[in-house]
Amino acid sequence: MRERQPREARESVEWVHVVVHVVLTTRTAVGLLLVVIDGAGADAGATMSAVVALTVMTLYLGRPSRWDRAARSVVIPLLDSLLAVVVLATFGTDGWALGYVAATVFLWALVGQRTPWMVALSGPMVVYLGLGLADLVVGDLQEALKAALRVVVVCLSVAAAARTRSVLHDYRSLELAVRAERLRTAQAEERMRLSVEMHDSVAKSLHGIHLMSAHLATRLGEEGHPASEQVALLRDSVDRARLETRELVASRRTVEDSEPSVALADLARTWQTAHPGLRLELDVGPFELGPGVAHELLSAVGELLENVARHAAADTVSLTAVESSGWVSVTVRDDGRGMASTRTGDWVARGHFGVDGVARRLARVSGSARFESTPGRGTTVVLEVPAHVQDTGAAERGHAAPGTPVPTTTGEAG
Repeated sequence: MRERQPREARESVEWVHVVVHVVLTTRTAVGLLLVVIDGAGADAGATMSAVVALTVMTLYLGRPSRWDRAARSVVIPLLDSLLAVVVLATFGTDGWALGYVAATVFLWALVGQRTPWMVALSGPMVVYLGLGLADLVVGDLQEALKAALRVVVVCLSVAAAARTRSVLHDYRSLELAVRAERLRTAQAEERMRLSVEMHDSVAKSLHGIHLMSAHLATRLGEEGHPASEQVALLRDSVDRARLETRELVASRRTVEDSEPSVALADLARTWQTAHPGLRLELDVGPFELGPGVAHELLSAVGELLENVARHAAADTVSLTAVESSGWVSVTVRDDGRGMASTRTGDWVARGHFGVDGVARRLARVSGSARFESTPGRGTTVVLEVPAHVQDTGAAERGHAAPGTPVPTTTGEAG
């Protein structure tokens, strides 16, 4: 069963297909003009062969998927070249034939995937240039000018195809980048809406439950009721959930209302306040991020810091952030117990989803998470996210997808 192309892959060649259809239609029209205008003076059998070949090749190459397959080999370009040879042999090398060869050169230089210059200059192009050079050597001035014109037309066709490919690629890259940024902005707006809903509903409900459970725990404790300890645990659990909800809402608004670099530094200082036994070394330079990217980055850093506090047995944690070449790099380093396992899947199987969650968060915004460690010598985690709107995929930078082998911690996986 044929594997279906992803939607992005199909859309990425859409404009190439449009150009191919336009040029192919133009070339077919030129071929028919050759038949109508010059066919009367040519051999009837050769003319008929040219018409049949034009029809067959146009029908075969009329579908975009066939262009994609044809461009991956040299067979179809060579067959198309033989068609052009028939056209040249039948109708000569001047007039409309020049336009036909120029269109052929442009087509195969545009869609060629391996060696477009070699493909474009094969078959009829070599014949065409050869005839032109022959005229240049033995012909008069007029023939020499015609020969020079042929060479110029072929070269310009290849150059135009290369430029067209570049323009279409840049346009598609920008289109995908803008679409991705719109998606991230929409996600950020949705998260902000949810944070408001949490504040207005969940947080208030938890606050009410906390007040009732606190009052009940006090009453049962005064009466010496056997269930007083369980109610006290319920009160503490609700209080913890209430505080966590408030922190979540506050952190969401911090991301929206402040610069990402300031929010990152505030996150680290808040974490140190909650863990006074750990020494924090902070070096965060200025950087800018979209709201969606900032949310994922801050959430990933928060998860890493909590992992250090819970599992690393560290004394010192350093957090650095720097922007360079369009990427923001955040490094979290501790001097704790270090790691042993090298696969996130190992930790997921044990019920530790923190490391895998960090990798997935970064992957959602075309970023990466790299873990480095030696058992007993601490852990270093490097997070990288794009600083600006651009079409930079994880594969181009060697970013591993979530679930692929990356170093993780034996004691620091949350």
